Amino acid sequence: MAVQVQTLTSATGLISLLNEEERELQFYGLSQLNAVADRFWAEISDSISRIEILYEDEGFQHRQLAALVASKIYFHLGEFDDALNFALGAGELFDLSDTSSYVQTVVNHAIDKYIELRSKSEEIEVAIDPRLETIVDRMFERCFETKDYAQVIGIS
Repeated sequence: MAVQVQTLTSATGLISLLNEEERELQFYGLSQLNAVADRFWAEISDSISRIEILYEDEGFQHRQLAALVASKIYFHLGEFDDALNFALGAGELFDLSDTSSYVQTVVNHAIDKYIELRSKSEEIEVAIDPRLETIVDRMFERCFETKDYAQVIGIS
């Protein structure tokens, strides 16, 4: 007997889970949206405000996942500052070892932002978001582990 595999053709059902009261359903919806964000980003973008609300909810246990999904959607929308800000909110869920164009673009944007802020801090006192410094530090560590020094040289 042949097994039929259903292909997801819309994210509507997953998006609707974000409006459920039960937190586990919201988490399931977010985790599934995270997996299909590259394919259904345009459809998901209509619900970006709901994803942001989940991220801003201090009582929501999966805030970092909401931030990661929001970051991916903003990346696809070409809103790289917002993509970076939400990637910072995603913490360790933002996987620097991922070689996708999403991660590479956000990391490059983070490096550019870090260099810009460091340059400004020489002239005037500028506070650098500690989460941005953490991403740059994590990127340094990854570069040293993989012996890929090109990015490290660009920052120094």
